[in-house]
Amino acid sequence: MILPLIFVALQLYALTNSHSLANSFFTNPNSHAGFVTRINQKALDLLADYLKERVNRFMYHGEIIFNFSAPLTNEVTFGLISTKAIGYDSKIFKSKLFIVPGQGIIWMGSHLNLSIGTFFKISSPAGDFYGSAVLQIDSAKVKSFFVAAVNVDGHLRTDLQKCTLSPGNVVMNFSETDPLLLVNYYPQINRFISERIELIICSSFNTELVPVISNRLMNTPMSAALFDQYFVNYGFIEQIQYLPNAIELKHRGNTFSIVKQGLNRLNDFRLPFPSAPITLDSPENRAMVEFTMSNYTLASLLYWMDQYRNFDYEISKESINNTLMVGYLRSECSSNDICAGTLFPALSVQYPNGMVQIKSHTTTPPTVRFEQDKGIIVIWSQVDAFVQQGEHTSPFLTSNMMAELKLEKSIFQNYSFTSQMRIDKFKISDVTSLIDGIDKTSLEFLVSALNELLIGNDVAKKLSDGIKLPILFDFVQKSANVIFEKDRMRIAVDFCFDQNCSKNSIAENNDFDYYDNVNSTSTLS
Repeated sequence: MILPLIFVALQLYALTNSHSLANSFFTNPNSHAGFVTRINQKALDLLADYLKERVNRFMYHGEIIFNFSAPLTNEVTFGLISTKAIGYDSKIFKSKLFIVPGQGIIWMGSHLNLSIGTFFKISSPAGDFYGSAVLQIDSAKVKSFFVAAVNVDGHLRTDLQKCTLSPGNVVMNFSETDPLLLVNYYPQINRFISERIELIICSSFNTELVPVISNRLMNTPMSAALFDQYFVNYGFIEQIQYLPNAIELKHRGNTFSIVKQGLNRLNDFRLPFPSAPITLDSPENRAMVEFTMSNYTLASLLYWMDQYRNFDYEISKESINNTLMVGYLRSECSSNDICAGTLFPALSVQYPNGMVQIKSHTTTPPTVRFEQDKGIIVIWSQVDAFVQQGEHTSPFLTSNMMAELKLEKSIFQNYSFTSQMRIDKFKISDVTSLIDGIDKTSLEFLVSALNELLIGNDVAKKLSDGIKLPILFDFVQKSANVIFEKDRMRIAVDFCFDQNCSKNSIAENNDFDYYDNVNSTSTLS
């Protein structure tokens, strides 16, 4: 009695621990999803087609393997071993993957007509008899039930729960030359086969198909490294939803960072803003996989980038690796040259033989908003200017600046969202200057020039390494659309395999067994 109780306790601990791992990245107990993934029926149809190709291949190689023996009577034992599949009707075999609302997904292989070559052995007091026979299966239906869950390692995986078989018509065809001894045991042999036919078919199909489904559908860690010291959290805010035409996963979607505290490295999930609610649509022509995102994932990434001063800038002799540009920073130069002193003569008079330094630092975290057909980022900064004369540095300017950036050339490829942040417009305010001639207008002109020469290209590349989204449907990407709408961004992705892909895509995915390793001794041609 004690051992079963211990086993149950261990199971409960594992389930509790896995649930904790899946939801350990809380930002707020009542937070909204940062992004929502929908795997639509269209994707499951593609996977079902792929599974049919898989069945066709392993049937072609005859990989139905079993070896059974059992007593027919107290004195007679019957043994049966498979040789290979010798007949399979691929034209009428149907492969289908569908959702059971609220429960999980089922793969169904129907209209299975299959002939399996076998050797048998009958052992009796009269001796051993060996022979061959064909196990004929007609109109069978295989069903495999799958559920995705987060395991104890904090990894989402789709696993088989059970497999059932509706055997249809099953006949053991013996040779006409077999002895009359067999006739006396036909009922026992038929019972022997009927008791094992589900195990025979399910074990073969499970060996070949379960790794494919487990690897290609909802198989992902619960977080991913982005770039530098940034990570994104894929943890769920609620259970996976199995809807009539889609699988829906609601992710926390916050970006976080790693901080050092003494010798320890800790995940830092603190954010000064909550996630906003997302409105989900049900369009008629759905893509295979759709991500619907609020501004939360991108805003939290920009927040952490801001914490690491990614949007603070310094323009000085030390920070610019360009002799010509450094020359522009001089407070005094000849009348034939261009420098800060010629643009602002009062600067040359007040601070001769100096070098100008311009520094900006953000005053609030960047904000993100999505509107129809555009994504907008707003950054508020304070701009300060100094003149360095030898060892002495004198401030002469301070102001506030609002820069509005647009997301351009937004691309989704290989589950990574990349975009260029381009400064669309900016506004200077609250200018305090100790130099005559430097005011709001002249400062806007200066910032515009610096943007063209230095800052613009750097800002544009900030998201070049991309935001990685979870690989929940692992096929070759055929197309993707990034769509900006009011208060959300949608990414609609379609996939393909083999003949449905372009030649280039096939070339990138020609290793059939790369994702779908199974314990098989055959070689796929």
